[in-house]
Amino acid sequence: MSTECIASTSIFSEKGIKTIEERYNAKYLIDTAMPAGLGGWTDFPGAIFYQYEAYPETGSHYFAMYMEPYSENIYITDASFIENTPINFVKDPVDGCLIHSAFRHDYVTYGTIMVDGGRDYLRTSGVGEIVRMVIQDGEWVELNLDYKDNNNEDSGDAEAV
Repeated sequence: MSTECIASTSIFSEKGIKTIEERYNAKYLIDTAMPAGLGGWTDFPGAIFYQYEAYPETGSHYFAMYMEPYSENIYITDASFIENTPINFVKDPVDGCLIHSAFRHDYVTYGTIMVDGGRDYLRTSGVGEIVRMVIQDGEWVELNLDYKDNNNEDSGDAEAV
């Protein structure tokens, strides 16, 4: 499955993403909600990047850049949570594009498909296949729909894309 087309919102422009990739020797992966207190997810997205060289202090290859709501300040934080954490998409039957809602109440439309709910829930309309993916070593991997989470012993089948 190709991940060349992921329809999702981003807090940065294409030019901004390119600038971050060059500055940090990294590649952009996706904008998605980040872990919040009490086991939930933030109501705003972070732009998740894979850095080719691990950050020395943590050993993590992942970082997120985000803006807090009601602020124009940009922050950077560890994003190691992204590794092996399932993300839901809906695959457009016309062109195969994967549609993703980045955070709760992020209502995304693409063609005749709507996706909402971010990491908190999945609400869709239109005709499209639900696809679950994880990131492993900076690459997208498709899961079967039985995959639970990164703490489950039965991790399901994964196929590199």
